[in-house]
Amino acid sequence: MLHPNRNHSILDQCPVCDGGHHDLWQEKNDYAIVRCRDCNFVFSRDYPNFDFLSRRYSKSYSKDAENFTPKGGIGRSLKYRILTRWLQKFFPEKESPIRLLEIGCGQGDLLKSVHNNPRFAAQGLDYGKRRVQYAREIGLDAREGDIESQGFADNTFDLVVALHVIEHVHDLHSTIAEIRRVLKPGGLFFAVCPCVTHFKARLAGERWKYLGPPGHLWYFSPRTFSRLVRRIGFETLSTSCFYHRAHVRILAKKTDAPQPGSRQPASPLDRHSSIPNLGLEKK
Repeated sequence: MLHPNRNHSILDQCPVCDGGHHDLWQEKNDYAIVRCRDCNFVFSRDYPNFDFLSRRYSKSYSKDAENFTPKGGIGRSLKYRILTRWLQKFFPEKESPIRLLEIGCGQGDLLKSVHNNPRFAAQGLDYGKRRVQYAREIGLDAREGDIESQGFADNTFDLVVALHVIEHVHDLHSTIAEIRRVLKPGGLFFAVCPCVTHFKARLAGERWKYLGPPGHLWYFSPRTFSRLVRRIGFETLSTSCFYHRAHVRILAKKTDAPQPGSRQPASPLDRHSSIPNLGLEKK
């Protein structure tokens, strides 16, 4: 694309630091992907509008529904059980169930792993109608749509999980601010995204499998992901991309107010904050 048209505009300001200076990093699918000179955040300069993305994903999910087959296997089940055990360690003294919301729940792997655990009360959201239908068929609380469309009350959840979701969203600030709004004071946000500074990304260059706008618009490193969530009102507890998969993982806690400079209005954890190296990738 490399220029504006009726479906796209040019994103001149860095979404992480508001910097206005950037350099071309890669070109992919006729999109210019740039790196901010001030904070090194990598993003698509060619910015699709919401209607364009909605139409694109609608076609994608319609095709997916026709070919959907639930995925299983011991390895898949095990990694979500490990994640569940790790997450519940952050609520050692909580007597009521841990209210968990998963954004982009897919067929419900994480929801299933906590379903029979009395320490959790979990809900999931996904755009994939057939995936949500399947999750419901096996008894899970799954809904179609995104977090902005659900109308959750303030301070509803103890924990929000987003596995390979944030790189897809149209408005980074709006989505993460909504996550913050629905979290209870001190609530936790755990996310996994592709990591642009991982050695696999560096070696692959334009052939990196996660490089693919307009599906992937935002390309994080541990530092830029942490900087973004801090300005929206989170404290970063742990962030890492030290793993054989090119993933960045972040665990953050909702604070009383966003840091100065955030665009969004405001609407001691222990050793367990070390993030487990799990291949949490939606396929």
